[in-house]
Amino acid sequence: GKESPPPAGTRAAVLGMQVMASLVFLSAALHKMFLGNGQFLAWIFSDSLRNLVTSQFFVMRAEMGPWMKWALTHEWAWKALAAGAISCQMLPSFGIFLLRWPWLRLLCGLAVVVEVMSLRIVMGIFPQQFILMAAVFVDWEYFTGWRRRNSDGTPALASSALARSRLVAGLVLFQAVAGVS
Repeated sequence: GKESPPPAGTRAAVLGMQVMASLVFLSAALHKMFLGNGQFLAWIFSDSLRNLVTSQFFVMRAEMGPWMKWALTHEWAWKALAAGAISCQMLPSFGIFLLRWPWLRLLCGLAVVVEVMSLRIVMGIFPQQFILMAAVFVDWEYFTGWRRRNSDGTPALASSALARSRLVAGLVLFQAVAGVS
């Protein structure tokens, strides 16, 4: 028969977490989109990203990699990086509306990971706790088969509870290891 939707409370909790995770990045994107003089996308078409990255490497007293030197000496490249940063910051907010499309929602969540990793690569900062935010964009039941049913048609809850606890333990372990490095 037709599968019943998850309880409203469960759906509301997941959606609430997605909204909160999205707002972290969306606020940064909207600020950059209307930065300063109020001109739309002025941050992308300015030298802001190039200057920010250059000053960050100066403050960290770190050597800039050859690909970063190349990107900062080619105007189209740093503008493309700026556009990519804003795109990665906006994509999670679209995931809120993609509850029926798990693959698209997963891609929106992966934008969080791309943004955090780019902060590590480009800026030398690594707010790894943001990577865990991507987990709320994954339809775990869809991708892991937690919607299994017993022979009588009832949900197989025992196996899903065990799988979920293992997932949480894995995420906590990842956070602990990532926080140490």
